[in-house]
Amino acid sequence: MVDDLSEQTINYEANKGLNEGVVAISDDWKGYRGLGKAITKVNQMVVPPKQAMHKLPWVHTVISNAKKMISGVHHSVAKEYLQNYLNEFCWKINRRNFESDSFERAMCMAVDEYWC
Repeated sequence: MVDDLSEQTINYEANKGLNEGVVAISDDWKGYRGLGKAITKVNQMVVPPKQAMHKLPWVHTVISNAKKMISGVHHSVAKEYLQNYLNEFCWKINRRNFESDSFERAMCMAVDEYWC
């Protein structure tokens, strides 16, 4: 979670979390225009609203699912807890296709020294 979507904030987060060689595809949001300073290449595209779902389908799916989780399960979220809810959502979506049993995975994480 970030406080704003300014170019400075986006570049700070990109420098912190992305490798230099990353190539990003984004819309033409003004905050992304300086992203090329933080990563190798940014392909910005202007997409008409009716075509957005076809150009970046996973982006829209993930945002939609996050909104549904927050409004459907939690009903409302105070700003101070929003990052916790987003962390939970990321954890769930990153593990949606795991083959093994979730209980088994939790036990492995509990006894693995990596997590200590």
